[in-house]
Amino acid sequence: MEYRGWNIAPDFGPTPDRSQDYEFYHPDFDGPGDRRHGRAASVRDCMMLIDEFLDTVEKPTDEPTKQQRADK
Repeated sequence: MEYRGWNIAPDFGPTPDRSQDYEFYHPDFDGPGDRRHGRAASVRDCMMLIDEFLDTVEKPTDEPTKQQRADK
């Protein structure tokens, strides 16, 4: 399924630990070091973690963008 542009998929591994039954990732995920990937116990937990991630990286700022600085 897709949520806010991210993919969420079940991944029921052979272990009895159900805390990581779902995987979520952004389509632009680049591998190790890229924080746009994770695991959680449920779809709802994945959605919550995606929301938390987006809330931290999408906060409005008063800083000018790179393009705004170049236009000056």
